[in-house]
Amino acid sequence: MLETINVEVACGNGIGYLLSSSPPQKTQGYSCFAADRAHAKDPTSPSCALPANTDMKAVAGNVLARLGTTCQVANLNWMGINAGDEYIEIACNGGNDYVLTGPMPGASTKPPAAMSCADAASRGITCKMSNSGPPPLTFDTFKNALAQYNVACDATNLRSIGKETDLKRHVLEFQCPQQDPEGLVAPVRLQDSKAPFETLSCAQAAAKYKIICQYVKP
Repeated sequence: MLETINVEVACGNGIGYLLSSSPPQKTQGYSCFAADRAHAKDPTSPSCALPANTDMKAVAGNVLARLGTTCQVANLNWMGINAGDEYIEIACNGGNDYVLTGPMPGASTKPPAAMSCADAASRGITCKMSNSGPPPLTFDTFKNALAQYNVACDATNLRSIGKETDLKRHVLEFQCPQQDPEGLVAPVRLQDSKAPFETLSCAQAAAKYKIICQYVKP
């Protein structure tokens, strides 16, 4: 019978981890968020016990504070793992929800990061604990945004290129074969941005922002 050794650590990024070793097997690591979720389902599974790691709501609030976001945490939901990162949904008192991403031990050196549930929805990550925050961003959200600025576009496809850090506009490529056969790129502002709205052809987007269209080549 293999002996399992569990070692708990509290890290400078604010997230605690459990490292589990059963030689000669490879050491496995997972966060205290994941351990707390597993322990709730199976009380015989190990849980974090260091003072910095025991109150998971406090841990989540502290990590968000380090990232510049104030949140009195009301609830948590460990969402899973993808490409070496863990995803944790955090519901705050007052209605704001966030998705926290943290690196798995040994899988990544990226620091923790947080995004709103609205931004998470645009990346295909769906928050489930609350619908009191901003509505999820959908295909129709951006089509309607174009219509609000009187841009005619019977879009058949839409591609998210990213969100601007400073101006907070969502940069998207629209495929509007009837109205814009040369392609359409629009940095769309929603409620969280006061930046100007603009539209560009694929050629203009390539020259101004170095954006390469995928639906229509500039």
